[in-house]
Amino acid sequence: MVEISLSPALDNKLQELVHILWENDYFGFVESAENYVNRIYDFISKINKKPKYKCKNQKYGRYYAMFKMNSNTTFYIVFENFGDKYLVNTIFNNHEIGYKLYI
Repeated sequence: MVEISLSPALDNKLQELVHILWENDYFGFVESAENYVNRIYDFISKINKKPKYKCKNQKYGRYYAMFKMNSNTTFYIVFENFGDKYLVNTIFNNHEIGYKLYI
């Protein structure tokens, strides 16, 4: 049985992302920001079925999977994988300075 876990730091980062998106007017309603972040959670819940790539820098994990949210934003979900166990440690997106150091 596949087990997919999120680090507490990542879970906090995603919850904070909801507030950042709403407070910075990316979305007019907090529910829309929640739906956006829920799409990331949905992708993570199926990470075992997604193509995985080796990270350049393994500070946050050995592998990453790409999730193209829309035409402007791609998320890179960084994780460890031991058999059927996945630990998702962090997430970057293509708008972050320095993400290419890890991906």
